[in-house]
Amino acid sequence: STESIELESVAYHEAGHAVVSLLLRPEFRIDKVTIEQNGSAAGCVSFVERKSRYNQEFFLEHLCVAISGQLAQIRQFGENSADAGAISDFTNAPQLAWDYISRFGLDPEFGPVILDALKENGVHSGWLFDESQRRLQSVLKEAQAKTAVIVDTHWEKIRSVALLLLDK
Repeated sequence: STESIELESVAYHEAGHAVVSLLLRPEFRIDKVTIEQNGSAAGCVSFVERKSRYNQEFFLEHLCVAISGQLAQIRQFGENSADAGAISDFTNAPQLAWDYISRFGLDPEFGPVILDALKENGVHSGWLFDESQRRLQSVLKEAQAKTAVIVDTHWEKIRSVALLLLDK
């Protein structure tokens, strides 16, 4: 039935987030993984609060975790299974990448440029802004490629977690 396929899809999505998070950031303890609907969210992975250092690694790991749900879903059900359910992930991912590049100046290719500082000095456009947008797309694609490898490499773990979620 359509309902059971949707639930399965949510299970693989949340399992993707959980497993990739455990692999990339084991220090982020998972509080709960659920496929029970909560408001507009079809499921979620929640974490025990943890202080973070906002370094290069932090942003890239968070980016991979944000993208991993949709990639796990697509791995299980094919390209056509991508849906709007990942909207919060895909709102979060570009914001993380943008902060990494333009707010904290952590992207090694773009360099230690803080665009907000330029804006405060009256500079609102130009080649640096264009370049930062190119880097944004590039960083997102790099994260997507890295995450796809992790999802493929650890597929059996993701499948096991998804089946557990469906079972419980």
